[in-house]
Amino acid sequence: MLVTEKRQVTIPKHIRTAAGVTPGSEVASAPTRSCSSSGATSPRKAPVRRGRR
Repeated sequence: MLVTEKRQVTIPKHIRTAAGVTPGSEVASAPTRSCSSSGATSPRKAPVRRGRR
């Protein structure tokens, strides 16, 4: 998932649907095995997107 400049994350539609996430839902995140001991992954530079989506 990509983190925006406002530190927001978009949850893909298939995951939102499967989890029953709707507008106004509260969600929690948890570290996975790929996370460091601090619970955060190493940020990767996002690819440059050009043009309209």
